Amino acid sequence: MTNLFEMQQAIVTTLTQKLPAGVPQEVREYRGQFMSLKELQKIATRKSAVLVAYHSFRDAESETGQRCHSVRWVIYAVASNIGSQKKYEVAAAIINNLMTVLPSQDWGIAMENPQKITGRNVTSGPIDQAGLEVWAITFEQKMAVDTAITMNVLDDFLTAHGDKDMGEGVPSASDEINLPQA
Repeated sequence: MTNLFEMQQAIVTTLTQKLPAGVPQEVREYRGQFMSLKELQKIATRKSAVLVAYHSFRDAESETGQRCHSVRWVIYAVASNIGSQKKYEVAAAIINNLMTVLPSQDWGIAMENPQKITGRNVTSGPIDQAGLEVWAITFEQKMAVDTAITMNVLDDFLTAHGDKDMGEGVPSASDEINLPQA
């Protein structure tokens, strides 16, 4: 039994370990929706990204004293041209790898393996013109939720992430640092 944050971290950890290293990609948590094209460009500046977000839940029920939910997850695959590999080739490699890993994963804490796995190319004209390809892979997974989340559980003050736009034609700078704890 768990909560959404723990489940999201378990998915990220498992995908980081199981996705082949042959495709340069960063696997990390994500908040769920993109705010702008510029944000997408920053995400895929150095390498492609696999972003994990919780999307929604349904069918909340109580089974043998457990609060169970069917949680819909979304994994965004954000691909760019890498070396001689075209963005659509990189995206195809990421999608193929996700298709082989996802069906058999309970992440060590879910009640069942993913169900209703679907993928959709969500690349629009401006995204394509920016040199990116974006796929949204969704799935539902039943999980028992028993851990309340309080503000002291959140990791907001453990790390800091910063992005800096360095100008036209220059790659963006990005960094994540561990903050000192009292």
